[in-house]
Amino acid sequence: MLHIVLEYSAVFFSLLAVWLTVKRVIWCWPISILAVLLTAWVYLKAGLFAEMALQAYYLAAAIWGWVQWASWKQSLNRIPIQAVSVKRLLPFIGFFALLGLLLGFLFDRYTLHDTPYFDSMLAAGSLLATALMVKRVIQNWLFWILIDSASILLYLHKELYGFALLFFIYTLLAYKGWRDWNIIIKTESSELGS
Repeated sequence: MLHIVLEYSAVFFSLLAVWLTVKRVIWCWPISILAVLLTAWVYLKAGLFAEMALQAYYLAAAIWGWVQWASWKQSLNRIPIQAVSVKRLLPFIGFFALLGLLLGFLFDRYTLHDTPYFDSMLAAGSLLATALMVKRVIQNWLFWILIDSASILLYLHKELYGFALLFFIYTLLAYKGWRDWNIIIKTESSELGS
């Protein structure tokens, strides 16, 4: 029973954190810290080792994001958004794909994990998407759409139905983030041009 309460608490706080990120509200980061701690426990119990290890990164990223966003908000009175070229993203995509393969190999060889490559590729992609989110790169939402929709399959396989639902909603929120941040970046660009 406790694991179900913790799973659904993690789902609630995770959704709240993403919603606040879409809205560019700095409180997304402390809420993320709480969600990360709850989620790490659920993943540990489910044997999702790469996803659990990813929570340590998310914890560090939440602290980093909170500091970064606080400094931008203080100096600019807003959280600015930026776009980067595909050419600039390709080396990072390649690095994280290789990392996912390496982690998959290690989990396949040294654990009883039944989805080592799938779990590891999602974890590695999440590292990239989180870094892009902290740096306010609009393309983070495209990575999240892909990662979140693929994660639904992983959680259904692991019978973590609360997390499957969470990642379905994450996919919708990532689409909303992509759409909203595109409107904001166009509005801010036209305001700067005026």
